[in-house]
Amino acid sequence: MSAATDAAFQDRMAKLRTKFCERSLEQADLLDRLAETSRTAGLPPQVRSIAHTLAGSAGLYGFCDITEAAAALEDGVVAGAPTAEVLTLIDGLSRIIRHRITPAAEAASD
Repeated sequence: MSAATDAAFQDRMAKLRTKFCERSLEQADLLDRLAETSRTAGLPPQVRSIAHTLAGSAGLYGFCDITEAAAALEDGVVAGAPTAEVLTLIDGLSRIIRHRITPAAEAASD
């Protein structure tokens, strides 16, 4: 791979990582809103979908802890875990995203 090709690849990956970070923060906000709704209306199917997406993509950008938390949430939803347990998993995933992504997004924009 030439230096120019490598630089172009690195630039593209940095842009993709930034987009992933932005989307992940949006998904954390959405998970928080869905969790609040779940307390009275039951668990919406979006929770599993968001968890599945994060579990599959976070590791590609170096966020293995997000992958693990998202996979645990998806597993809990699929297994029919009690709502209180799923809400705890949502809260944990949301906290990890905010802890890990915010500094990463700021560093990528420097």
